[in-house]
Amino acid sequence: MLASGIILFLLNLPPASLAKLSALGLVAKLLLLSLLKLRLQMTTTTWIYSVMRQRRIRRLQRRGKLQRSQLRRKKVESPLFSWMLNHGMMRLI
Repeated sequence: MLASGIILFLLNLPPASLAKLSALGLVAKLLLLSLLKLRLQMTTTTWIYSVMRQRRIRRLQRRGKLQRSQLRRKKVESPLFSWMLNHGMMRLI
């Protein structure tokens, strides 16, 4: 929201303004960096949850409560992980 307001403000400056171009470049860089940071956080979160899921599967297999054939049928994700997947907050690796 703030970035779009800044861009609209900069577009109203005189067309030949170098300040306009450099400011637009700066805003674009900031937006790109924030998107990359968000993507990195999501990837890290996905990785952490996949590691947690694998640990849960191994623990259930050790206890004899989960056979390999049951992996596709049985829910082994935590409720939070399932909620995040269902709401598009994470992607599967």
